[in-house]
Amino acid sequence: MKKVKLNLSKLTISKKVTLGGAVSGKMNGNPFFPTPSPAITDLNDATKDLKIAAENSVKGTQEQTEIMYAKETAFDIVITGIAGYVTLTANQDTDNSSTIINSAGLEEAKKGVYDVPPIRAKKGPLPLSAFVYAKAGKGKVGYRFQMAMDADTLIFSDCGNSQIRKLLVMGLTFGKKYWFRVAITKGAVTGDFSDPCSLLIGM
Repeated sequence: MKKVKLNLSKLTISKKVTLGGAVSGKMNGNPFFPTPSPAITDLNDATKDLKIAAENSVKGTQEQTEIMYAKETAFDIVITGIAGYVTLTANQDTDNSSTIINSAGLEEAKKGVYDVPPIRAKKGPLPLSAFVYAKAGKGKVGYRFQMAMDADTLIFSDCGNSQIRKLLVMGLTFGKKYWFRVAITKGAVTGDFSDPCSLLIGM
């Protein structure tokens, strides 16, 4: 089965705006996608709203920054829905599935050394902490967790290794957004890292 690769949490907001415009342009009138769900108009609206909110947040108030993050979440929901629709459509024509995905302006996901586990993060039990969870891998494996703090570069560094699929990260900063990702390890081998997830601390 072919899948769409989004890597949303690796993208800055400006790149998400670019992605939304590119996917809209590729899918609008594309015969492979006669009835997109969500609709292309929904994608256009979400992209426009995110662009405006990002522009307003530059040297703006905390409230405007929070609005930007809310619009980013709304965009992520719409583009993820579009990716699901494209994936479903592509896998109904297995001979042309890769072509169909690419025609939507999206990338096809590649399988790594080990199945890449989804990851999620939520508020931790202590102030300014986060719990990061990975879906359990098959067999006896470990987990290598990484964290990034800069939205423009998303340069990741190790924040912990674990033999269980959960990690508590402490010493975070209030009001700052963090990105987390994880890879499965087995011996000296590290698999591909997951798409990151993000968490806004204390908001």
